[in-house]
Amino acid sequence: MQYPMDLDRIRAVSARAHEKFWETIMNLVIFAMEKPFEKHIGPEEKRVGVFGPFTEKGKSILDGISRAVCKNGYAAVTGYGYLLPDSCEKFQSIEKLFPPIVEEVFRKFLIPDYVKFQHFPRLVSRAIHYLEPIRTQRNEAEGCYRFGVPMIGIAIHEEVGKDKRNLCNFIQDFKFYQECSCLDSKLCFYPQLKPKCPFYDYVNIPWATKQLFMTKINRLVAMQRENDLDTLITEYLVSKMVKPTFFDENGDNGQS
Repeated sequence: MQYPMDLDRIRAVSARAHEKFWETIMNLVIFAMEKPFEKHIGPEEKRVGVFGPFTEKGKSILDGISRAVCKNGYAAVTGYGYLLPDSCEKFQSIEKLFPPIVEEVFRKFLIPDYVKFQHFPRLVSRAIHYLEPIRTQRNEAEGCYRFGVPMIGIAIHEEVGKDKRNLCNFIQDFKFYQECSCLDSKLCFYPQLKPKCPFYDYVNIPWATKQLFMTKINRLVAMQRENDLDTLITEYLVSKMVKPTFFDENGDNGQS
């Protein structure tokens, strides 16, 4: 296939036009991928993205999250494969769902990984992110934020919940996890007051990533044990719980 513009000319245009070009290309890519995704994985509303670092520990946790998603009747979609509700132990290759035209576009235009990773969340209805201080998958989180895909970020550390003194007022302390209820990054107390916060004290997620979860539809959770992931994922998917706010409409503390 011949394309009307060469890559060098594209890269010579302004940054705004350059980004617009990538968006136009990825719109076509996502459109081409939607049909095979629906055929082989299921409707968008039953697809959940599972994102995180592909370290040895990270991969193990992503596998566990994917299985928990699957057991709740949703398809788990990761960067390395997908799980279906009727086959929760067997990952299937995601690359086999890419139509030939998508492979050709990737090869011809050398689309940067960050562009692809930002747009792939458009293929799911919500997302679950395993967060680590290093190699946090910020691109997928940016994509969810950009395209309005609800997401929950999960940090895990053995010290979470052990010391509850002087917790930040935005941190809600639940049975087996702590959750940030800040609705806007501009309201975060930590930069000025340095209160106790699991997302700084134990798992210092980069601010550029952390702030993406400080919205009304996104959630940011810290937990002590990997063993509680199943319960959290079930709560997230079944109850469809939105972010708990610290004060309700009557001005009462949301924890009461």
